[in-house]
Amino acid sequence: PEIDTGIHTMMVMDMSELLSDRLEVRFGAMVHDLGKAVTDPENWPKHHKHEIKGTDVVEAMCDRLRVPNNIRAAGVQASEFHTHVHRAKDLDPKTVVKMFDRLNVKNKPRQLADLLLIAEADARGRTGFENRRYPQADHLRELAKHYLAVNSREIAARYAGDGEAIRDAIRKASVQAIKQALRFDVQIGRNV
Repeated sequence: PEIDTGIHTMMVMDMSELLSDRLEVRFGAMVHDLGKAVTDPENWPKHHKHEIKGTDVVEAMCDRLRVPNNIRAAGVQASEFHTHVHRAKDLDPKTVVKMFDRLNVKNKPRQLADLLLIAEADARGRTGFENRRYPQADHLRELAKHYLAVNSREIAARYAGDGEAIRDAIRKASVQAIKQALRFDVQIGRNV
């Protein structure tokens, strides 16, 4: 709605300041749309795949500025996944698991929490949207609980050292856990 990505980015940064004092969140808010800068002008005003294109831009900027790894990770993840979070209720279970795996939710749950704040800042960093609820974050937090409930150690014990089989079984169990969570949501009448 702002037409200008720079104005939108400043509004997102302002919103991120209201939501969190974490540098990771503020940096992610600042760089989440950098991929739009490499969109071919012939395609304007659309910015197809700006999320993935933005990861290289963020990486290059972080290299040049020697950005610490935790801050870099937040920026790259914000670029790659902010629209996934916006569309959380439309994602299929495999995509959710892939995103959680890439965010390393099992070992670094803070990365998901930061991403959700960045996406909320993006959604609410628009004129007229400042006070809107952001249910996508709650939805993904709930799915993450089910994802984290998968007992990876128990699965690993069944496959005794076969790394590929272990990864496959954990991924399948995780997808099944997300499917069950989504079915349960539908059965109790929640808006998924």
